[in-house]
Amino acid sequence: HRQQYFLWIPPPDPGACRLFVLYFHGGGWQFARPEGFRAQAKVLRAQGYGVILASYRKIPFHHAGHLREDLDLLIVRVERRLEETGQASLPLVVGGMSAGGHLAAWLFCQQEELRRLGIRPSRLAGLFAFGAPLDLAAMPWSPPLFLLAGRRDSERFRKANPVTHLKYPDDRPVLLFHGTKDGLVPYRVAVSFFEKLKPLNPNAQLITLRGQTHIQTAGWSHGNEEVRMRLLEWLEKKVAKVAKVAKGERGTDQ
Repeated sequence: HRQQYFLWIPPPDPGACRLFVLYFHGGGWQFARPEGFRAQAKVLRAQGYGVILASYRKIPFHHAGHLREDLDLLIVRVERRLEETGQASLPLVVGGMSAGGHLAAWLFCQQEELRRLGIRPSRLAGLFAFGAPLDLAAMPWSPPLFLLAGRRDSERFRKANPVTHLKYPDDRPVLLFHGTKDGLVPYRVAVSFFEKLKPLNPNAQLITLRGQTHIQTAGWSHGNEEVRMRLLEWLEKKVAKVAKVAKGERGTDQ
């Protein structure tokens, strides 16, 4: 499908690169393309990281089942590409904004599916998300959510909800940003996810952005210096130091 692809943005110095970031764009699972998010990639690449901007099929013509297929195909292809470029030993961090943060969390949290694909959960060395609907059950009803996941009592909805897959103790770093004035993804959604994650993961952190809206949070790469600097600090201090997780020296495999 024409929406099944990723943009590969190599690090400025492959020999000095310490991690890759797999980034999912937002757009309510319906709009946007990775080409429109080169500004975000530029910020990360300036730190010496490699960046992969992911695309995926969109509602209303596709639903969560199709997007899960895209996630599986994507992570397998990304791993293959890293192997081909001699960078498979580097940590791979996943992240995204809004709907993209949901997809990043779904990929990160569903450990059984990663194992089925032959990928250790510890291979994904960290997760970050901005204003993301991480607990679908805590979201208000909306046409995009219904088109994505169906009825709240359906199996599709259950599987598409990252909270469903919080089952195992996990020490991989997680950093969440959410504004208290977010009108698209209410702040309570982030709190609900975090309250379920924290007992399992001591390295999970929720940054509350007082008075900030969805759009303000989305501006992390250009206008929101507070969020940008905290993300870059986290990547440097938290994730880069656990490169050994991606190498399988320790981790979350259950």
